Amino acid sequence: MFASIQPSRRWAPLMLALAFLTPALADERPRLDTSTKATEARILNDMQYLAGDECEGRGIFTQGIHKAADYIAADFERFGLKPGGVDGTWFQPFEVTGQMAFGRNNALRLKGKDGEALELERGKEFNPLSLGASGEVKGGIVFVGYGLVSDDPAYDDFAGVDVAGKVVVMLRGVPREKVDYKPNFKDKPAAFSSLASKAAHAEKHKAAAIIFVSTLTQAGTTDRPLGQATRFGSTERVGIPTLSMKRATLEEMLKAAGHNLEEVEKNIDHEFKPNSMEITGWRCELATDVRRETVKCKNVIGVVEGSGPLAEEFIVIGAHYDHLGFGGSGSLAPGSFEIHYGADDNCSGTVSVIELARRFAQKKGRVGRTLVFQLYSAEEMGLLGSAYYCRNPLFPLEKTAAMYNMDMVGRYRPEVKLQVNGTTTAKDEYFKKIVDAANEKHKLEISTPATSQFFGASDHFSFYQKNIPVLFLFTGMHPQYHRPLDRVETINIEGVRQCVEFSETILDELASRSERPEFVRVGRQAATTPQTNPERGGPRLGVRPNYSDDKEGVLLEEVLAGGVAEKGGLKAGDRVVEMNGKPIQNIEAYMAVMRGLRRGDKLEVTVIRADKREKLTLTLE
Repeated sequence: MFASIQPSRRWAPLMLALAFLTPALADERPRLDTSTKATEARILNDMQYLAGDECEGRGIFTQGIHKAADYIAADFERFGLKPGGVDGTWFQPFEVTGQMAFGRNNALRLKGKDGEALELERGKEFNPLSLGASGEVKGGIVFVGYGLVSDDPAYDDFAGVDVAGKVVVMLRGVPREKVDYKPNFKDKPAAFSSLASKAAHAEKHKAAAIIFVSTLTQAGTTDRPLGQATRFGSTERVGIPTLSMKRATLEEMLKAAGHNLEEVEKNIDHEFKPNSMEITGWRCELATDVRRETVKCKNVIGVVEGSGPLAEEFIVIGAHYDHLGFGGSGSLAPGSFEIHYGADDNCSGTVSVIELARRFAQKKGRVGRTLVFQLYSAEEMGLLGSAYYCRNPLFPLEKTAAMYNMDMVGRYRPEVKLQVNGTTTAKDEYFKKIVDAANEKHKLEISTPATSQFFGASDHFSFYQKNIPVLFLFTGMHPQYHRPLDRVETINIEGVRQCVEFSETILDELASRSERPEFVRVGRQAATTPQTNPERGGPRLGVRPNYSDDKEGVLLEEVLAGGVAEKGGLKAGDRVVEMNGKPIQNIEAYMAVMRGLRRGDKLEVTVIRADKREKLTLTLE
């Protein structure tokens, strides 16, 4: 299928790689030289192309990501893997709703019964949201509390009000979010508090448009509308216009209609009963101009067929090959439009999987379980490539014995441990014994944490959710993460080779061991976008923790300029040990406290600085 591809610089790395091959086998598959020198040369060569200028940071909106996919597929073909994609190809195509754009026709006008007209200013008083659709709406306005519908606990903000053809205004969050007594929605907030789920209820009740406003605590002292946002996953959208508006505007409208928003909100929370109402005397005129680009993506899949009685079972070896392209959403270099090369994230995992595929292709006929090598796209948008595969598996998930994931493995050195996550997802230390035995041979500095703040943050999690045992290799965060500085020269090529050889030993055992690992759920885990900021979605301190640190507390590796943390006196090198009187043993405890806070709240933070305890008070924004 590659005969139609025109020669270009994409072939240069492949031709260079041939210098490290020994004479071909009878079936013309190249025989791999697995010496240290040849392996590291291949890894470096792969990285220089995939994390080089031509691949443009492998963003899903770039042409570079397609060049990267072709490069991987060509290598799989050359080394004799079998295509594992759809219709005999190397690819599993899928689409995501990607980059959003907003046209000029975005407006919000509110008219009162006394002729008063409020012409709101976009960016300051309202924003269109990419969650919704384009359209123009004129109609009455209905306040629907938090916009929730629930059976357990029983709650329905749409009961008793007619919203058909009208504009609904609703609060963000959930009632009783900050109290300790039941009933509330604390145990399952995402299912109820997400804008997407609220908007879906409004659309189901035939509302013409939706306006979100902040709760009293969310508004704080700044009371800003939500940012318009420029991208959502493929399922996060509704077919009616959706906006965000300043809370103060709703306060003014309700006051004119004889109500007090703060009292209405407190009554809902206190009584745990909806207080929905038509806002009499007011009408709304709005327009949204939302342009949604559908992006074509593809996973790359190659197979080394097993042999013997285990051949009908599968082991998936995966990594994501996409990154951020030229920055934008997800970048930690705001305003930068340079290439974000993503050498560690996740070119390091990609080249590792490619090298493992080459090695196991040499063992064809000597491998027990069938090995399925998968490189995923759109991981940076929320594990979309692996999630798509798990919804549309090309190899039966019930016959998939394990998934082995490599994401950011480019910084291993003896002083930077290789984290092997997921060992507890298989019963009776099945994984732990295999990993420990492999390390008896390779003698790396590794850790096998029972839990990890990143367990839900990479592609193995899509398989874990399908009750498949998983292992996840990771060498930690660093200052270059999600910045243009994550370049090839920052990668320890020797360390990547060591991760590959260590993985090969583990996979040899997983492929040949007669008994299959039995899945164990390791506790409540939340899916996030990969290596996502733990503060995402709520108030932010503006810090980057050191995720490789294994001491008690949370070590701050970076304090962002102009953020809440810097304003409150936090510094890089501080170790957070207490927040609002609660001990902070690890990143999970830190995140638990942050999830309970809102903009405008006060936060007392106790840190260890130069071996002394200091207490600081911050105001969240």
